Amino acid sequence: MTFQFAISVFLIISTFIIFQQVHYMTKINLGFNKEQLVSIKVEDRKLQDKIKLIRDEMANVAGIAGITISGESLPSDMNNTWDIRWEGLPNGESKPIHMVSVDPQFFETLEIPIVTGKGFEALHENDSANFIVLNQTAANLIEKQDLILEKVEIGGLKRTIIGVVDDYYYGSLQEKVKPIAFLITPSGTRISPDNILVRLNTDDVIKSINGLDDVWKSFSTNEYFSFHFVDETFQNIYDSENSESQFLNLFVIFAIISILVSCLGLYGVVLFTTEEKSKEISIRKVLGSSTSQIMFLISRKFIWLTAIGFMLGAPLAVYFTLDWLQQFSYSIEIVYLVVITGAGLIFLISWITIGFNTFKAAISNPVDYLRNE
Repeated sequence: MTFQFAISVFLIISTFIIFQQVHYMTKINLGFNKEQLVSIKVEDRKLQDKIKLIRDEMANVAGIAGITISGESLPSDMNNTWDIRWEGLPNGESKPIHMVSVDPQFFETLEIPIVTGKGFEALHENDSANFIVLNQTAANLIEKQDLILEKVEIGGLKRTIIGVVDDYYYGSLQEKVKPIAFLITPSGTRISPDNILVRLNTDDVIKSINGLDDVWKSFSTNEYFSFHFVDETFQNIYDSENSESQFLNLFVIFAIISILVSCLGLYGVVLFTTEEKSKEISIRKVLGSSTSQIMFLISRKFIWLTAIGFMLGAPLAVYFTLDWLQQFSYSIEIVYLVVITGAGLIFLISWITIGFNTFKAAISNPVDYLRNE
């Protein structure tokens, strides 16, 4: 019986914690606004040379709230990694940093908050090659109080930091956000923009997409207009990775079965105990024992069994879920209120099961039993 309750406690507490982690992953703030955001891939090299012209023409389409270009799509694997050096690092040492080529409208269009300094809005695209904006993870890597106008070396060139933006999730939540440097580059380089990101602001999405398609066809006759909605693509990634939801469902099923088995077992034992103690209960009632005293007499043994079950199951559940949470780069902290809630649920179910039989035995007429004796 104690073992059954230990399993029930383990499953209930684990289920609560797994549910919190799954909920956290589905509701996490990505750091940018993914709603009504369309990503258009520009594969053709000749079109990449005209990407700014295409962007400017698409900006005139009805229902377009903002438009920007980027060297990385959304979602992205962040494959362009360079070395960064700054004053204070030992000679010859460098750190890896991901490079993303953007335009002045990038942060505004994606609604990525600027933490300090500024973005590229005030700079002309042709005069911005030596300026960079870092994400917060990159800023933390450098570990200096004030990074604005700080000089760093990236790709063999000295560049000036003009701003720091909040981290944003560009891919899987199972990986930590990496250091990123944003910069403006001319076309024709390895990291030049090859993606157009369009913010829609319309109920007639199809009309706007058709307008973007018309602009595309005016520049390209042989490359198909290929696009995706960023929110849907992110959701597909999370759905494909989210085996945790199936894991949660499995735990819920086993928790329900375990509780039912425990309650049935407890019900049977309490029924047997009240039957076995019927004579003692009847005599005590004749001698003046109250209903609550008799209920306590019968149930105290089961209270201890439930308590021992909790003391065995709860630490195991915490240990198991702490180990399980290690696989996530971003995870919840176990709030011990969850453990207490799980214990409370088990005690409540146990009390309902125990109380039904003990109360029925406590209010029975002792004369009925003693007459048979």
